[in-house]
Amino acid sequence: MWKPDKKKVSDKEIVGRRVFGKKIFRAPRERGLFVPEIFYDTRLENDLSFDRLGLKKVDKDVVRFLTQQCYQHGDMQNKKFVGWAAIKVSDIKKIKVSQSEKLEIQATPNHENPYHADLPREGFRESVSAERLACQLAYYASVLELVLPANEETSEGA
Repeated sequence: MWKPDKKKVSDKEIVGRRVFGKKIFRAPRERGLFVPEIFYDTRLENDLSFDRLGLKKVDKDVVRFLTQQCYQHGDMQNKKFVGWAAIKVSDIKKIKVSQSEKLEIQATPNHENPYHADLPREGFRESVSAERLACQLAYYASVLELVLPANEETSEGA
């Protein structure tokens, strides 16, 4: 199983935003075009939470490790966990906070989840700018497929 660096997230990593509920794609037949709401958190003071899924490709052992935790997280919210909207870290870094500042995802491992990472939303704490960020992240996530939980067939698009 892949062991990520505890202090730095590599540009070559794949990270995933946990997806809960039924509305995942913009239209039923438009697989891959994620709804921006996956990447929008109304708690604007919080950073966006991600799971580090692998280096260059999704690591099936990491997905297996995280799956049960994700189901429990969904149960606490009364929402069904359906997988991860995966994004290349190199694509996240294409999003600019300002003319000279790019987004930088940070490794934030903890006891429960050694694969945890946060995307600081400085510059995106206002509702309109947070929505713009969510749309950009949804666009980049559409490059890869939905990563399914370990008990289902994991997508190979990553």
